[in-house]
Amino acid sequence: MVQLSGLAHHQDTMEVIRAGGQPRGFSPAALGAFLLGCLFVAAGVAAAYLLFTTPLVSSVSSLGRDRVSAPLFGTLAWALAFIIPGSLIVVGLARVLSAVERTLALRARRRSPLASACGRLPADHTVVAGIRLPDHRRLPEIVVGPAGLLICAPLPPVDACRIRGRSWEVRTSAGRWVPVENPLERVSRDADRLRHWLEAEDPGATPRIFPAVLAAGHDVPRTREVAVLSGPQVGPYLSSLTPSRQITPQRRAQLVELLVRQA
Repeated sequence: MVQLSGLAHHQDTMEVIRAGGQPRGFSPAALGAFLLGCLFVAAGVAAAYLLFTTPLVSSVSSLGRDRVSAPLFGTLAWALAFIIPGSLIVVGLARVLSAVERTLALRARRRSPLASACGRLPADHTVVAGIRLPDHRRLPEIVVGPAGLLICAPLPPVDACRIRGRSWEVRTSAGRWVPVENPLERVSRDADRLRHWLEAEDPGATPRIFPAVLAAGHDVPRTREVAVLSGPQVGPYLSSLTPSRQITPQRRAQLVELLVRQA
């Protein structure tokens, strides 16, 4: 079943639809770290309760009472009584906070970058995200508007990619540079795939499709097929497109429904 989540303000702002729904809980890795952190915290609290509400520490420190090193032995016992539960609690809280931060960062990355860049647009524009074609290729975000469909892919962060001629490379977390597909060529091919799929699904009038990339700090020239837009340019670019007579409100709703079903 297709689940939809997003914001819909039907008066003066566009609608944002994410096909497939937005994850609400922890990822498996983050959930494991969270549970392990809770286990450490619980163990630390239990150890503190055991050490400070029972005569255990006093009994251990009294073992060296008849020795010359009795003061040192008692100090060490009490020090361990503070260090052991305190360390468990600190490590546990660190893991819990790390899991929460990872989850929040993941949700931030999954927010629609195109919707954030568009800002406030009229209600006749709808952003649809999370579309996967029958060939299992996931498409970038798509804006359905009066002029047709804008398919827009964000470029990699400017500080984590480099361009050598027509070749692109991105830097991994290990610091290695690996080649990737040219994003402009990829979004152009994605536009062709989307066009062919729409023609097969709806043999009627196929809407115009405008491929673009969302560049943040990149100095990338546009090509004949693909527009290169910064965040503030997305809104004016959409408004500059000539509306199509074929894209009536009913037709736009049909296109949105067709895209959402392909989740």
